[in-house]
Amino acid sequence: MIEVNLMINGKITAITNEVYDEFFRIGSALSSKISFENYLLNNGFIPLSARLFLKENPLQLIRLTKRNGQTFYKNFEHDDDKGDLLDFIRNRSVRRDEVCPNKQKDTHVSAVVIAQKFLEQNPQRRIKPRVLRQLAMNATKYKI
Repeated sequence: MIEVNLMINGKITAITNEVYDEFFRIGSALSSKISFENYLLNNGFIPLSARLFLKENPLQLIRLTKRNGQTFYKNFEHDDDKGDLLDFIRNRSVRRDEVCPNKQKDTHVSAVVIAQKFLEQNPQRRIKPRVLRQLAMNATKYKI
């Protein structure tokens, strides 16, 4: 039995590779259930269009794209900040209000937990593009 040591809530926790693989499977399923657009809107991002979102502190300009039915993002302010929803969450889980791209196993587990809580609290359906366009038009401070 191989163990993976993780730092969770300031404590080192050992889990088996099988348990980590289960977290990975759950995370993949969560990425397809959670609307990336809803996640961004609930975390203070302002839509500039149906695919472009902005947040000021720290400055982040996020573009969403869809491939093979999955949504991916790219942050124009940080070249290494890109990927799927779990990558987005884990890159913001190391330091609050900072973007820290990483591939650590403990941040992946934390991202799965955060995504699960978000889904439980926000069982929303995907936002229609016309609704996002309307929100973007209402964001008078940011016109592109």
